[in-house]
Amino acid sequence: MSPTPRSRYVAVLVLCALLTGCAGTSPEGESPLRLDFSHPPVMHDPGTRRIASTAALRAARIAIADPVVLIGVVPTSIFTFRDGEGVQQSFDDPRLGQFWFAEYVASEASVTGMPDACIGCSGESGRVTLSDGTRAVVWIQSVDAPLDAPSSITWYRDGVVFGIMARRATLDRGAARRLAELVLRSAR
Repeated sequence: MSPTPRSRYVAVLVLCALLTGCAGTSPEGESPLRLDFSHPPVMHDPGTRRIASTAALRAARIAIADPVVLIGVVPTSIFTFRDGEGVQQSFDDPRLGQFWFAEYVASEASVTGMPDACIGCSGESGRVTLSDGTRAVVWIQSVDAPLDAPSSITWYRDGVVFGIMARRATLDRGAARRLAELVLRSAR
């Protein structure tokens, strides 16, 4: 049985999270990947489509029945990916900094299977419980990583994986939880 495009994409996303979320240095000693907010990662998916506004996102025909629109924060760009099975929003907020927020249809195993820590992560990494009881995985780069190396928080709820990724310089464990709680409040 061959893998479906969706399962291949989930595998690529998990691999991408492992490589960009907290890869540390490679065996060859190269620097970890860095975030370039001018090129969202979903741009490499052939099923990517740009959405003009949050109103258009709510009206879009996508697999996520009720995509989250964050309260009090305006995205600089919105994309659907995986042919409508996922949404990625980019933000550049004076209070919250630059970050990506993605949500996509997947299984709970795509998050529960993530390791608590990763190569190059700091002691701030691990699992946390959000205010609604949801368990999340936080990967925070070590202080030795470049300031623009990515850190993230990822969780699963009701058939959807949610993830926030930002530069290590702005996303510590506390900031990751605050952004995740903003998503939870916005989703109600």
